[in-house]
Amino acid sequence: MIGRGRGRGRGLAAQLAQLSTGVGQKQNGVTVPSTSPGQQKVTSTSPVNQSKANPPLEQQKAKPTSPVSQQNSSSTTPSPNKSNSSPSVGASTFVVENIFKIMDVMTDDDILANIPLQCKQLKTEEAFTIFMEKLCLKLFKEPDFAVSAAELCCELWYNPDMQNIFKKPLLSTVQQKYMKRSELREKSQDHFYGLSVFLCEIFKLLKYKDQHLKPLLPFVCAILKELIEDKENPNEEDVLYFYQEMESVGETIEKHDQKAMEEIINVARLKVISGDMKPSVRCRLVQLIELSASKWKLEDDVNTYYEDLQQDMMVQGK
Repeated sequence: MIGRGRGRGRGLAAQLAQLSTGVGQKQNGVTVPSTSPGQQKVTSTSPVNQSKANPPLEQQKAKPTSPVSQQNSSSTTPSPNKSNSSPSVGASTFVVENIFKIMDVMTDDDILANIPLQCKQLKTEEAFTIFMEKLCLKLFKEPDFAVSAAELCCELWYNPDMQNIFKKPLLSTVQQKYMKRSELREKSQDHFYGLSVFLCEIFKLLKYKDQHLKPLLPFVCAILKELIEDKENPNEEDVLYFYQEMESVGETIEKHDQKAMEEIINVARLKVISGDMKPSVRCRLVQLIELSASKWKLEDDVNTYYEDLQQDMMVQGK
């Protein structure tokens, strides 16, 4: 059984970092004058300064320029690779805030169609880190938005103009939020639901060198189990989110780690046998177990049977 709590996933940071090795290291260079504006002011403020800066020819001959002074002089020239070539954190925050103001009035389909273009304004890893923090706040408050959030991240992940500066902030943010999942759950159950959905969908959608992000697999398995395992009697929402994400990502998990999938299904079986849940909630778990046994593809008539049965139970308050 996979462990829980803050100690979970130790050592995975290095694996996640490998996925983004070399990512986001390049910055767009800028043309920089050999003399900064401040230096130009010093050399042209007054005739006195001009005479000091340009002594008579005899003095120039008497005082040859030393190698040390040449080095000091050349060191004042700004380098195109310095951080001043990238937008400030404040400017990046302003851009991100505007992007999310646009998102707040869009449908999910409009977000996927338009926001990747808006994100081209973000030019650094720092800017995308701010973007990811803001995105997490939104999906924590709106768990049903988490699927669209993962799809948006998928668009950015594969976008050739942004992928090199987006991958590292995404992976780092996912790991950080996962390690704080207990705190998120204590703060709000919706926060935990949003993280669960987002993490599962990210694992399903994103690939690196044509492979799913295997370092995320232990995260996914653990959080799925915690959806129903941490409570003696999980409620309707716990089981609904568990079922939906197992239906979405279960086949991918089983493909990579059959033993891990068996552990998750065993948790569901134990809840069906020993839990004191509402009949409709238990029925949902039974449906999930049968879905797993059917290699993640239930026949339409079987699926309809379970859905109708659950609806009847819910109408009867069961």
